[in-house]
Amino acid sequence: MSRLHYSEYVVQGGDWGAMIVWAIAHSYPESAKALHVNLLSLTEPDYNSKPEYTEFEERSLRQREHFDTNEFAYYLVQNTKPRTLGCAMHDSPVAMLAWMADKLFTWSDSYPWSPLRLN
Repeated sequence: MSRLHYSEYVVQGGDWGAMIVWAIAHSYPESAKALHVNLLSLTEPDYNSKPEYTEFEERSLRQREHFDTNEFAYYLVQNTKPRTLGCAMHDSPVAMLAWMADKLFTWSDSYPWSPLRLN
């Protein structure tokens, strides 16, 4: 950013970008005035006793457990077999649509999507 002549800036990132902007913010605290990430990866602390959670926190923990158990395959495929997935996406518009639709419905918190109508 200094080579672009910015002495102050904010950083934002998700996925790998979350780790990159965290490193930028911690390496250049005098310049990076704010940090925003939309992917936060934390390990569970080693509690002496289980903390008491609010209803919202309990629901959030259940949602995360559901995602980790039922919705994490996309990451494993992208992480371990990117070429296989890439060939399927490149070769088949239906494969691409199915992959994108799955992510759309899974990651949009049950938003009531409707079919696109072209007139």
